[in-house]
Amino acid sequence: MNIIPFETMMRELLGNRSVEENLNVIIKNMEEEFTFSSLGVFLKVPNMEMYGFKIGRNLSSNFSKNTIYTIADPLIEELASFNLLEMKYPGRYLFETDYSHLLIAPLYIDDKLLGFLFMDKKEEVFEQSEIIKFRAYAALMSLVREIDILQNDPEHNTDLFAYFRVYNRLSFLQQIGVIFPMTKRYNRYLSLIIVQIANFKKLLRSNGELKAEKMVEAICASFQSDLRESDLVGKMAKDQIAILLPETSGNNAVITANRIMTKIKDIELVKSCKIGWGISTSIETTESIEEMYKSAEAAAKESYGKKKSQIILY
Repeated sequence: MNIIPFETMMRELLGNRSVEENLNVIIKNMEEEFTFSSLGVFLKVPNMEMYGFKIGRNLSSNFSKNTIYTIADPLIEELASFNLLEMKYPGRYLFETDYSHLLIAPLYIDDKLLGFLFMDKKEEVFEQSEIIKFRAYAALMSLVREIDILQNDPEHNTDLFAYFRVYNRLSFLQQIGVIFPMTKRYNRYLSLIIVQIANFKKLLRSNGELKAEKMVEAICASFQSDLRESDLVGKMAKDQIAILLPETSGNNAVITANRIMTKIKDIELVKSCKIGWGISTSIETTESIEEMYKSAEAAAKESYGKKKSQIILY
């Protein structure tokens, strides 16, 4: 391993970059160390039991956009043992093209499979020294990914409202921007709840900003305690909260909304609120998450226009 380029790479990794940028820095260094046919990195999709393509070399756009692995795939099940996979053609796994020698390394920390790195040669075989280096790069990628996860965890991430412990608008939209196409591709259920506090400005005037914000904090805390780990909560505005429910049909989303609506009724100031509850669900004709969002907002508006709060499903 060339020490000077490696040291340069490590200095670059110390910068405040996204996981994509850091992985690209590592791969550029690998291009100086290896002769290979193709290379790819797959990472676990947040809040879903899927692994999607993140970055690579010498792979088609069709492969990168459409190749997904689930936890039930034999490859993922085998990588869950956290061992390096090495095979010569024809091996039990094939990515995009034939190969003479293929290496697949799990990316993991402790007992968590974060993704995997693969690299192949078209005609030659990897030397033992190359396999050792490949393991080292996989370990480095694992560390980069784990740091990225920690930075995006509610306890650490500045993109999350520490006060409310939910995603801010931008981060929430980024998360669902990943999840929505996955659910469309695999024809899975996806529902969105919009909780709209229609008279929030009046609450601010009559009770003050601190009390109004404490009420929203209490509402979010109630949501967090009652929802699944895979569900996402986003504070879209001072008076609006969004909840994304993967693997949840519209009818089941209504059940969830009824449950959490009942739980927040005893929170201070909630009885003074006019709250709209709108739900939209992804169907075959749903083209974008923006379409779902607008539908849920419209349903929430219809909801708080009623004399008595009720949940509206569009």
